[in-house]
Amino acid sequence: MTSTRRRLSIGLSVLAVTSTFLLAACSSTGTTAQSTKSDPTSVVTVWTDAVRQAGFEQFQKTHPSIKLKISTIPTSIFTKLQLFNRTGSGWPDVIFDGNTNDIATLAGKQLNYAQPLDGKLTAAVKSGFGASNNVCKVDGVLSCIRNDVAPTVLWYDASLIKQFGYEVPKTWGEYEALSEKVAKDHPGYVMGALGDVFTYYNNFQSVGCPIQNVTAANAVHIDLTESSCTRMATILDTMLKNGTLLRSGTFDPDTIAAAKAGKILMMPGANWYGSAVFESKSLYSLPNGRLSAAPALALGSNKAYSGSAGGGIYVVSRHAKNMDGAVAVAKWMATNVAFQMTAPTYPAYAPAATEWSKAITASTFFASDPVPVLKAQTILVNPINNFATRYEPATAFTDVIVAAIRAKTSILSALPALQSRLIDSAKSQGYTVK
Repeated sequence: MTSTRRRLSIGLSVLAVTSTFLLAACSSTGTTAQSTKSDPTSVVTVWTDAVRQAGFEQFQKTHPSIKLKISTIPTSIFTKLQLFNRTGSGWPDVIFDGNTNDIATLAGKQLNYAQPLDGKLTAAVKSGFGASNNVCKVDGVLSCIRNDVAPTVLWYDASLIKQFGYEVPKTWGEYEALSEKVAKDHPGYVMGALGDVFTYYNNFQSVGCPIQNVTAANAVHIDLTESSCTRMATILDTMLKNGTLLRSGTFDPDTIAAAKAGKILMMPGANWYGSAVFESKSLYSLPNGRLSAAPALALGSNKAYSGSAGGGIYVVSRHAKNMDGAVAVAKWMATNVAFQMTAPTYPAYAPAATEWSKAITASTFFASDPVPVLKAQTILVNPINNFATRYEPATAFTDVIVAAIRAKTSILSALPALQSRLIDSAKSQGYTVK
């Protein structure tokens, strides 16, 4: 369990705070006026996960004039912030949040927490992130800084592909067709695991199924009857039926056992799966020289779009007394090349990503250098879905689709229930739903 939680925090903390989302959404909040001055003597309070804590500690050593108080981020983040709004004190000055979707709530009227950062960062710094910081824009305002990006790719066992005489699929249709061959000629080998929320990112988000399609400031398009949704559901149902997809999750014992037995032929997954999942001795422990990365699968003639299975953010509080110090901390964590190049995930900041990539290229673990594929997919995250929505689809997807998968019922037949759940959630957050 400890290993699983740590790996989830490396890639994303999708489930870490969603349990309190609805409570936070339905509660009232107060606000405190933003300070117009910055007090350099005020301690900067930081909330972080275990992976990023070493970075904040390194900042403290190299910037002794800025005093930090570092704490572990609570699971009840929204509830805590609402309490601070009511009492008028207690806010953390900087938060590292592993769930990019939270920024809409952190910056919105419900919490009124996030400090706008457009005027706090130079043009040179902002340009270093390219389009990665687009997920931090709430109603056009830059409200956070991206730590890392996690586009999905197709990981595959190059040794097995060669041994079986297969070609790596380029489309979801080819992936489905290959599964029929695998089921017939090499039963027991698998091509993915669906029993967790990553199925949303790896599959439905990547093909542009409109689940978080923002069309205006308070309007979204949610329609799971569209062909991108139904086609994906049909493909997955077919592969679940022929046994080439597991009903267990990425970190579940059944999946780990299949991996350690050398039975995973391929698996769609985030860019961090390579080192954090396949190479990890406590997880898949794939031998050196076997794993390769291929571009994300395309749906028909569309581009080979990725989903985004992770990517943390740094959020500065509009209540920070030492505003300059808080901004400096967040900026350093996201842009310091020496720190970011040793991180377990692909840095969002391009100069850091360049240095980070050198270690991956030099690694003896991979059968071929995955960096060109990982880099190409960073700009191919499907634009249909916007992560900065005030409603959180991950919990609904888990409760409906993942539950159907584990219960051995049809994904396609579960789509109407998911649509109804998503529409209700979006409307409860003030959206008009098309």
